[in-house]
Amino acid sequence: MSLKPIKKSDAKKLDKMKAKKRTTELTELPPRILIVSEGTKTEPYYFEILAEKINSKSSKMTSGARVVVEVEGTGRNTTGLYSHLENKYTSADLANYKQIWLVYDKDDFPKDRFDNAASKAKERNNSKFNAAWSNQSFELWLVWHFQDYYVESHRKEYIKVLDKYVSHYEKGDKEVYYYILKNGDIKEAIKRAKRQEKMYVDDGVIVPSQMKCASTVYKLVEELMKYIN
Repeated sequence: MSLKPIKKSDAKKLDKMKAKKRTTELTELPPRILIVSEGTKTEPYYFEILAEKINSKSSKMTSGARVVVEVEGTGRNTTGLYSHLENKYTSADLANYKQIWLVYDKDDFPKDRFDNAASKAKERNNSKFNAAWSNQSFELWLVWHFQDYYVESHRKEYIKVLDKYVSHYEKGDKEVYYYILKNGDIKEAIKRAKRQEKMYVDDGVIVPSQMKCASTVYKLVEELMKYIN
């Protein structure tokens, strides 16, 4: 049975619908977001790739280049990220951002410092402050792009898992993160992170340091994906 060719009138309607959809997709300007990470390579490289997509879209919506998502790797740890913000940015500077995300890991830092960093974000009067932490490290979030992983283990084990999917995982190579985002499944990573968080919460565990294999990075990624998809 042969398919009838599309009528010219129907084809024009279809073109108009596609054009309308493209216009609708570009009507909402992404908010200004500042992402400040403790790491200087891993987290910044990953989020810079997502930021590039959003900033490119934003530039197309305006007359010129417009950076709405900024990423900064500081080399500071946990609560030191707040000191960095206070020393580098004025209150007026910070007021320009709709959201400010602090990205950091548990690593080997004392649990009280790790927990305090998360509680500080909640204590801020301005709800624009958010914490995207990983226990033990950001690599857990990367592992979730490829498979389930809910075992309490040392962060070195995350690297071993990543090596199965990436020829050789190297923190300082930005191409690695392009590869992970292209070949991994970011939506599945979000589902896995939520599933793990729910498991802890259902058991009454809500303190970050006690959630031995967890990451709230998915919250930041979910926010960014609103302006990429």
